[in-house]
Amino acid sequence: MKIYTFNLKQLLLTACAILALCVCITAGTVLPTVGSVRLLPIYSVDTSEKTIALTFDCAWGDADTDKILQVLDQCGVKATFFVTGDYVDRCADSVKKFHAAGHEIANQSDVHPHVNNLSVADLTADTNACSAKIKAITGTAPTLYRAPYGEYNDKVIETVNNLGYRFIQWDCDSIDYKNPSAEEMQTRIHKKVQNGSILLFHTGTENTASALGGILADLQAQGYTFKPVGQLIYKEGFVIDHAGRQRKMRN
Repeated sequence: MKIYTFNLKQLLLTACAILALCVCITAGTVLPTVGSVRLLPIYSVDTSEKTIALTFDCAWGDADTDKILQVLDQCGVKATFFVTGDYVDRCADSVKKFHAAGHEIANQSDVHPHVNNLSVADLTADTNACSAKIKAITGTAPTLYRAPYGEYNDKVIETVNNLGYRFIQWDCDSIDYKNPSAEEMQTRIHKKVQNGSILLFHTGTENTASALGGILADLQAQGYTFKPVGQLIYKEGFVIDHAGRQRKMRN
């Protein structure tokens, strides 16, 4: 029979670890998986409902704004537009149109930097600058954040979370920035989508606006409905698993 002994230091460290775990669960913050300390953004949402979120990253041009809004209106879909501060500066009318049409406006940094290379102070300043521009245009401060280039690390996620945002990624990429055909985009989305998916598109691309109607019609024919990201995700009482899937905690 083995006898295990613990010294006071070991007991205190164990108690602190358990306490920290309980605090994370209570607050509904990102919870790393066992054996891992890496933090993750929300890639998708675990839900039994056939509900998904359509998102657009806006950092380039806006010549396709009216077409995209027309298709969304015709399909009865509300989307989330992640805009950079620079885009707000250059394309303020488009941001106003997104907001006026009832779509969600979210933060995608101010100047589209590689956020993993920024200090906490610089990341904070960049994030706050974008939000200030969005609020000045729409009257509403954003609550969601997406980093340029899909970059993140623990420091970035911790900083963004501490500023009060939910860090949003995606699990279903149209790769429209590579200018695939409408058929290629639709096939790709059709194969990858699942309940709770967050879909990624961009404005200012070659084929997105023309492909969008067919993609949305296909998804709706499969029984999917759409919510802005802020309505799809859980606000509290959740964990994020090793794949970035946000899961509601069981009582």
